Amino acid sequence: MANFVLTRTKDSDAYWHACALEALGWLHLTSGGFLQGMNAFVEAAEVMKGLGCNRDRALALYGKAYSLNHGYSLDEVVHWAIQEALEVAECLEPSYVHGNILLLLGQVFIRMGRLVDAMNSFEKCLGIYRYIGVGLGVAQAFDFIGFVYLHTGAYSDAHPAFEAASEAYASLGETLPDAQTCMLKCKQNMEYIRLKNECPGMRIGFSRPRGIREIFLFYPDDHCGPL
Repeated sequence: MANFVLTRTKDSDAYWHACALEALGWLHLTSGGFLQGMNAFVEAAEVMKGLGCNRDRALALYGKAYSLNHGYSLDEVVHWAIQEALEVAECLEPSYVHGNILLLLGQVFIRMGRLVDAMNSFEKCLGIYRYIGVGLGVAQAFDFIGFVYLHTGAYSDAHPAFEAASEAYASLGETLPDAQTCMLKCKQNMEYIRLKNECPGMRIGFSRPRGIREIFLFYPDDHCGPL
């Protein structure tokens, strides 16, 4: 369908041609075509820039950054791409795109070891998701905030974050199948925090938030200091 629209709009309607490019980009990503997806988003962003459609341009630039991130590009490259998208999004009214950009930025900051920046990014996207009413975004933001606290060994702060995340995931009901799995992971982390508080010397692995590249349990460094 996307290819059909691309062909029909290439010389007749620039806006819908760019929209089709964005749709094609996401289709490529579902099949692991990260380079093809990124190229489609780059082209779409250029068209949207020429048309002055900054909201759609921000979405295309987010798609570009998302492609680079999931294609395992260098963190510095992904960070540059996200900043490019963020510069456009921050000039617009708050939207889910802005929130998604900040959520992805926070994940990259974690990998770069910039935990303060990661926390700031997650707190900002939490505020946006709450403002526009994106329940999944609220849950994910709290989940990542708890994860950042785990990185510093701040278990007393991580517990309420995971509790808020589990409640937000639960509120989604059956609308998103993965939400229930994420809720259970948050509850599991809360139980592990309780065990850690009872036995500080115990080495306990915690579940990572959905979207983190690593699939293995996370073991905090108990010698880290607060944010």
